[in-house]
Amino acid sequence: MHFDTALSPAQVTAHFTRALGVGWLEAPDFLNGPYEQQGGFQPGNAVGNLALYRKTPAELLHVTMRVVGNVTQVSLRKQAGGDTERMLEYIGARPPAPPAFLVLPKLAAPANSVVQPQGEVTVAMG
Repeated sequence: MHFDTALSPAQVTAHFTRALGVGWLEAPDFLNGPYEQQGGFQPGNAVGNLALYRKTPAELLHVTMRVVGNVTQVSLRKQAGGDTERMLEYIGARPPAPPAFLVLPKLAAPANSVVQPQGEVTVAMG
């Protein structure tokens, strides 16, 4: 799900943390640990990430936020089921990042292109 809001990223984070309520926990460092410090094409605008989860039933909510002008663009992705159970195990016992994983330099996107938070590169033609 994607939507725009006048709320700041901090307010969006507070909203989802409060709205989900009891049983949901924030996954600290899940999205900002060594696996997020990789190279490759980086989003053009700063992107905020939040991961909230619960174990019963196993669910993970990934919230991505990006400020564009005077709005915050928010993307929500919910994950449930067997893969989520493995993901929650990963949150609890994160393996070290292999050295080769971090050697790719950060890359600038080509002129007239936009890199989306989920790894898409859009090139304007014409």
